[in-house]
Amino acid sequence: MQTSVQDLVAVTECGRKLIGEHDFRNFCCMQIRNGVTNYVRTALDFNIQPFNKHTTDDMYNIYEITIKGSAFVYHQIRFIVAVIFMIRRQVRKG
Repeated sequence: MQTSVQDLVAVTECGRKLIGEHDFRNFCCMQIRNGVTNYVRTALDFNIQPFNKHTTDDMYNIYEITIKGSAFVYHQIRFIVAVIFMIRRQVRKG
């Protein structure tokens, strides 16, 4: 992805709003048959950093997002990251 310092700040701010205890049911596949009925999870930390700090192409770096938390279920982290980047894309469009 093309990035700027402002993009990284915006993604970080968005991700840090998830820190704390929240109902994350909108970020998962609802699979009643597996017995999950409680979707309240606690996100402890959100961080984004360059995956390869030695790259020569600053416009298309790969970034690593780390979300620390308790008991996130199948695909929740993928969905959370996808929504954060959709928000970023909307903000860039203005």
